[in-house]
Amino acid sequence: MGNEWKEQFSREELESMGEDIPENHPDFTGPGNPTSEPEPNPEPEPEPEPTPEPKPAGESSGEPEPEPEPELKEGEPVPYDRFAKIYGQRKQAEREKSEIKEKLDLFKKDPDEYYAKYPDEKPDGYSPLESGKKPTEKAEVLPMSKMLGAQINDPQNPSFHGRTLREIMESGPEGYAAAQDYYNEYVEDIRGKAREAEAKKAEELKSIQEEDGRFMDAQAQALFKKPAKDLDAVQKDKIEKITSDTLAWMKANNRMGYKLADAYKIMTYDKALSDAAASGADGLVNLAKSGTRRSVSSGSGKTSKDPYDQYLAMSEDDLSKMIAEMPDAEFVKFLKEATPAFREKYPSLPYLN
Repeated sequence: MGNEWKEQFSREELESMGEDIPENHPDFTGPGNPTSEPEPNPEPEPEPEPTPEPKPAGESSGEPEPEPEPELKEGEPVPYDRFAKIYGQRKQAEREKSEIKEKLDLFKKDPDEYYAKYPDEKPDGYSPLESGKKPTEKAEVLPMSKMLGAQINDPQNPSFHGRTLREIMESGPEGYAAAQDYYNEYVEDIRGKAREAEAKKAEELKSIQEEDGRFMDAQAQALFKKPAKDLDAVQKDKIEKITSDTLAWMKANNRMGYKLADAYKIMTYDKALSDAAASGADGLVNLAKSGTRRSVSSGSGKTSKDPYDQYLAMSEDDLSKMIAEMPDAEFVKFLKEATPAFREKYPSLPYLN
């Protein structure tokens, strides 16, 4: 029996029975029948994604879409609207930066003043006393209901002296009227003291303003040889800077009770001392290269009692060493009492008068 019977079975059935596929079988895939290989099933094409339908005019999602910035071609001028927008954003950023710096500087300078200007930023429980300031004393008039326990101090009236307002009021109509008089006297005394304090404060403020005006006039005369009212804007700025620097020094050194002129003098002394301590006597040596002047007593056979004549006779090195080793108090005296001859030879020293 040949292979004719295999034609009755499919390829899969023959393979399951372990039989070979003959060449004359329709499912034979050997070299003799290359076209009989079954074609693979094509993959289904993906369905296109649905495109969103455009919304009718007048409908929106609720959030305005930003308009795209137009692209500029090279050489074209920037539109004014776009320039104004960018410039405005930059200036706003600069203003915010400046405000932050101003607030930080104010907070470093005086926290109480900062919180007075920005009360919303004051922390809970903050007290101005924490910054070292004294509390402001204000006259407070208590109502009569809170003064009923107060004792009367009136030795001239023994019937009321040492008794409380309540006791006097309960003694009858006469006592009630007397208690009212005593309370009115208390109120007038408190208000009178408040008026005196306000008047004294106003007088002190006026005196300070007059003193400051004299100080600024003195500085204007010293620097520009004219009164402060005749200064131009640049000159006024210089005088005001001297004033503000002096006030800052007064606050930093707890000298706010000083007059402005006195504080400026002390500040100048301190600066002269610190500058001399920092530089030693280098400035003196460098500016004395023109030669050493002979002292007045040199060769006279007599010893001068003026120490500055002796200083003029000293060598530059010895004089520099002596000044560098002077205590502060002695150096101040040295600068204040220098003779004209010594000042003429060494004009760079910070003389104090």
